[in-house]
Amino acid sequence: MFKRQKRKPGFELSRPATIVFTDSAFEGAEVEIDTLISLRELFEMRKASAALDDSDDTGPVVPLLLRHIRSWNIELDGRPVPLTKAGIESLPQPLIAAILGGWHDAVTEVPAPLGRRPANGPSSPETESTPPTE
Repeated sequence: MFKRQKRKPGFELSRPATIVFTDSAFEGAEVEIDTLISLRELFEMRKASAALDDSDDTGPVVPLLLRHIRSWNIELDGRPVPLTKAGIESLPQPLIAAILGGWHDAVTEVPAPLGRRPANGPSSPETESTPPTE
């Protein structure tokens, strides 16, 4: 039987991540970027990353990054780099490649389990409180 319920507010598919560079030539750089992307965009990211590795062509990368980067703290010659096509194109290729690599890692990372036990099944090793007995 169908039971009428009040409609809940919409669920926004958004999960930003901040890529923080800590151990590279870009130490201190931070890029906040969306991580919930479509499958098509994931393939675009991989394709753009491979193209960037093979040449200095940033063409396919720029629109993709512009759609998903929310903010960054990147400066060039003491001035903030604007989050624009020209701003992205002014960055060195290794930094663009590092942003793509960090973004790919953030997008494909599997979230930690929520810690709930299944209602009708055995618990997972992560939630098991006592060792099994024989």
